[in-house]
Amino acid sequence: MAQTKPKAAQFYGVSGDGTAGQVLISDGNGGMFWGANTEEFTISWNTPTGQGLTYTQPSPQSSEGTAGSAFPTTTFTVTKSDAIISGTATIAGLPTGIAASQVINNSSIGNTLTVTLSGVFPGADSLNTDLTLSGLTLSKTVSWATPTGQSLTYTQPSPQSSTGNPGTAFPTTTFTATKSGEILSGTATIAGLPTGITATQSLSGSGVDNILTVTLAGVFPSVDSLNTNLTISGLTIITPLTISYLIVAGGGGGGSYYAGGGGAGGMLSGNLTIVAGTSFSATVGGGGGWNSNGSNSIFNSTTAIGGGRGGDSTSGGYTWGIGGTGGSGGGSSGKRGGGSNTTGGQGTAGQGNNGGYGVSSSFGDTGGAGGGAGAAGTSPTSAVRYTVGGIGVQSSITGSAVYYAGGGAGNGSYAGTGGAGGGASAVNTGASPNATANTGGGGAGGNMWPNSSYTPSNGGSGIVIIRYPNGYTASVGGLGYGVLNATVSGSTDKYTTLTSGTGTISIN
Repeated sequence: MAQTKPKAAQFYGVSGDGTAGQVLISDGNGGMFWGANTEEFTISWNTPTGQGLTYTQPSPQSSEGTAGSAFPTTTFTVTKSDAIISGTATIAGLPTGIAASQVINNSSIGNTLTVTLSGVFPGADSLNTDLTLSGLTLSKTVSWATPTGQSLTYTQPSPQSSTGNPGTAFPTTTFTATKSGEILSGTATIAGLPTGITATQSLSGSGVDNILTVTLAGVFPSVDSLNTNLTISGLTIITPLTISYLIVAGGGGGGSYYAGGGGAGGMLSGNLTIVAGTSFSATVGGGGGWNSNGSNSIFNSTTAIGGGRGGDSTSGGYTWGIGGTGGSGGGSSGKRGGGSNTTGGQGTAGQGNNGGYGVSSSFGDTGGAGGGAGAAGTSPTSAVRYTVGGIGVQSSITGSAVYYAGGGAGNGSYAGTGGAGGGASAVNTGASPNATANTGGGGAGGNMWPNSSYTPSNGGSGIVIIRYPNGYTASVGGLGYGVLNATVSGSTDKYTTLTSGTGTISIN
């Protein structure tokens, strides 16, 4: 008789004809018969686990079938909302006969891995089956808080958040730092960088409100770095120094015959923000000789243009001479023989004015006056036959109001008057006096016909004046100076006057 073992409502054994694997089955009427095994086995699933991922429960959650029959296709998904899943999962816990295939739907943050289970039913139940996933690569996120340190003003790094697989290229990320009203210099120390990410830096300019730009690059770290706080230290923060300057170029020399007066040297003033200890180049322009323009004066990169020469009548006074162009224009000459010269020398906008024009008429042959920083030189008329050099402009940079850059007088039948600011006045019975030194005034025209002793005069030399706060000291190299580190009248500031030559000045 066949050996049997109980299993549910069936008995396993070998049939009377010797067929193995058959079971004895009740016919429901008290009888029994041998037949094929029809027992079904159940597979049910728990929600999978592993790697901190989010899983759906396999669907269908439970399936039944006979051993060796086809297992119905079952799926579940895997994701991580803040990461990119890549690679191939190792899946532990699969019942015998069942295999898994897998596919990742895209490569962006929050992508999904779909796992498909298929195969055949095993010869035993597998209830509440636990599957565990491992071996997937999960991207890492680096996000940034706004950096801090040294009381600077920072922008938030951009992009603010980046995600990528460990070891892959980190996208270029930048932020800036500045400090209002201050100057940054040196090299920053940057603390708090995640492993694999490095920083490069550059400064835009060296003046006030310059900007430090930091660029982050490298590779993604092996762990997330969220709201990463970077701290900046080690920069040098410089409080700038504001100085004032006055630059006056040399005045133009007067012309010779029935001549125009020389134009004043160009005049410029303003403020400059500097770093204490910086050395600046400077040139003080000389006054022009007869029939010659004055020379330029320069401080740092700012140039005042020398005054234009006075116009000169040549060939015994029978031709017109146009005044020279410059900081202020020179006056044009008169001539013998009648008529008028309607054009004076041209000044430079923002620095000076035009010269006057000369005439030849029944009331005499007289040259126009040179222009000044404050007004154009005048021209002779029947009502006012002598000319006046253009007035200069007052400056109180030293604490006292002083005129600079006055135009020189025209000459001829009538000797004119120099403009306030060092412009020379003319004489027609001898040599005209030179313009005042270190004012940039224009020289007076000459009246050399018919007496060669009635000569014109030279333009006045220019000047550069620097004013700076008390507590600092000026140092001068290669330049002549009138005063050095003198106290400004009515103020605690100091000033230095540069009177000749070319060299340097620094405020320390």
